[in-house]
Amino acid sequence: MKNFIYFYVGFILLAMNTLNAQYVTLEDKQFWLNGETFYPLMTNYTVGTVHDPDSNQFYVTPFFQYDSTLQHECTCKDSCASQMQRDFNYIAGMGFNGIRFYSFYPHYKDSALVFYFISLNLGVIDSLILDTDNPADTNMRKVFNLYDQLLCLANNTVNPITEEPTPLKLIFNLIGRKSDFSEYERNLWDEYFDALSGHLDTAANNEAMLAYDLMNEPYHHVTEIKTKEEACDMIGTWYNTIKANDKKHLITIGSGGFKDVFSFDPSILKVDFYSLHYYPAWREAYEDRHYDSIQKLVRDRMVNDLYWMNNNSNRPWIVGETGLSASVNYTIDSGNMNGSLQDQANYVKHNLNAVPNCGASGFSWGGYQDVDNNDLGNDAFQSDYIGIIEKFHTPGPWSEKPAVDTFRYWNYVKDTCPVCYSTTYDTAKLYYNPYRHPTFDSTSFAYNRTGYIVDQDGDPVEDVFIESIEWMSSGDSTTNFKSVYDYNYTFSDENGYFKIIPYDYWDIRNDSAKVVIMTLSAAGSEVHIYNGNNIPANNSVYEIKMNPFLYNSQIKSISIDSGDYVEYNGFYNVSISDFTVNGYGNADIFAENKIHLKPGFSSLKNSQIRLYISDTAYSCSDFSWSKTLLKFINSFIENHRNPDIEVQFQLFDKNDCTSVFPNPTSGNFQVIVHSLGYDETYDYQIMDFFGNNVSSTQTSESPVYFDLTNYPKGIYVLKIKNDSSTICKKIIVK
Repeated sequence: MKNFIYFYVGFILLAMNTLNAQYVTLEDKQFWLNGETFYPLMTNYTVGTVHDPDSNQFYVTPFFQYDSTLQHECTCKDSCASQMQRDFNYIAGMGFNGIRFYSFYPHYKDSALVFYFISLNLGVIDSLILDTDNPADTNMRKVFNLYDQLLCLANNTVNPITEEPTPLKLIFNLIGRKSDFSEYERNLWDEYFDALSGHLDTAANNEAMLAYDLMNEPYHHVTEIKTKEEACDMIGTWYNTIKANDKKHLITIGSGGFKDVFSFDPSILKVDFYSLHYYPAWREAYEDRHYDSIQKLVRDRMVNDLYWMNNNSNRPWIVGETGLSASVNYTIDSGNMNGSLQDQANYVKHNLNAVPNCGASGFSWGGYQDVDNNDLGNDAFQSDYIGIIEKFHTPGPWSEKPAVDTFRYWNYVKDTCPVCYSTTYDTAKLYYNPYRHPTFDSTSFAYNRTGYIVDQDGDPVEDVFIESIEWMSSGDSTTNFKSVYDYNYTFSDENGYFKIIPYDYWDIRNDSAKVVIMTLSAAGSEVHIYNGNNIPANNSVYEIKMNPFLYNSQIKSISIDSGDYVEYNGFYNVSISDFTVNGYGNADIFAENKIHLKPGFSSLKNSQIRLYISDTAYSCSDFSWSKTLLKFINSFIENHRNPDIEVQFQLFDKNDCTSVFPNPTSGNFQVIVHSLGYDETYDYQIMDFFGNNVSSTQTSESPVYFDLTNYPKGIYVLKIKNDSSTICKKIIVK
């Protein structure tokens, strides 16, 4: 019996995913489009959905609160499309290259998914009940047509300043309402995503789509707490469903960053990239938004979100939402604004450079134009006025806030991440003491909480998110004797050390605030909750179990004995070196993008190694520490053996010393295969996006020269093979 190595490599399908130059793709943390790097700079836009009872048509329109009369100013499908095209063009003219749509999704109601529409006269709200398990359902087709309308408008966008065609890239938010997400509801969404992704995979103008955004801010919208395992299962199932149909488009989720680490952990969810949502927050009693110094403090504090996300998300990530409310119509006092118009412009400027410098791969502002929800009271001001176009105005220079020019003329300045941080705990650093709470001496009544956090091996764990609820003595003692509570947060340092500093800003005379509840978790760890007297004494050691799952896995120095079976998972890439499978040993290795067998990999007689490359390879981690997913993974993979992403591999007795230069190239490049044996002959084949042969040769010489200057710009695949190995290289012609 011979030894077997199974390589499930779908090379032609590779072209459908990574070589389609019309679609945005990801490589590690870099977006690519048409063979060039792409930085999504987007704005959120609220879509209106209209039913015209006279024509019985359903179509999209600008949100009615964007219009000056709080009514739809358009009168039919064509005039509404014209208004929306005007907005898209203006968005391109402000310097944006994409739009994230919000408030454009079905709602779960009465055990069904329902899509709501407002009639043109705003007098009636209509709805379509969706038969989610029937893609041909009439109501489903009406909803899918709305997506088609938006894709068409995005592809027809023209920058009004340059008068050049400027197609926009779109992110569709799919879920944005509060719910407990019962099993029944989750299955309905799964059916809907199955049908929607099947439609968008082949829809006209679908190259305008960048990504599906599965859910908006789980920590706000999931009303029934999910364990990390439950959250991972839910998102992973939806991801697999979409990718089984549509491999052209990416998948993201609106993450609260460290706020989501207790459930929808940004290190474990199965998405292509994360979309971080964060907004400024003040301590109302002692942080006055009128002062420039406080505005700067809030901007600096926001970088904590960026820094933590970059260190603890093992996926690429962008900023999906952020904003600071301001308006020419209201002051901070009269409208509960976050700041002045200049404060908003300063916030934009600060974020535009801080975001990429802290590791993000894209940016999206929270609102295109102001809206009007005054009936909700002052609480609505913070969300209604984050737009950069004033409400009740047709877009134009007369309606632009100063922040528009900040976007329009932004020039990126590369620098370090401006986080106020040190490797060890320091109360002067905003990363550890974000609200600059004062410390008290040992005779104070304040109850600081301190400790050290280690993993199951006793090693310190850095960047654990510790959130506390604090009791403050009396509130306003002259008028209100009810207890007042507040929250605070911090992170552990490189030694695993943390300190929570409560601060009674309601009754500073007393300084009697104390921590009553404390919750902590790290990216990829279990969750601990402590209440009241159960909180350990200061300087105690807290042990949390960490899961070793990695986005890019490196497997090395492993020997599998006869009769043993092992399994390794890497969400994106797996690199294997110094890895031996002895006779009658078995190993399964899973990855989504690439498995790279490096020198030192060997499989001896009678052994079996199976390498699986598939978008739908299950990779959810077990955070209950009481059961294994191995049985489920094995059965799932048996039904998903159709790979479609690049696999790069080489047998153990070879050296991967292949180089392509220059790459990217204007068309002329050379390939060097440092000979693995004298006079060894290699087959070279270059294929285009459609899998057509562009150039091929067979030679033992090195280097080999190629000329693609007469071929279209884009991504090509170079395949090099001999009798015992195959190497695949991506060539970018620009």
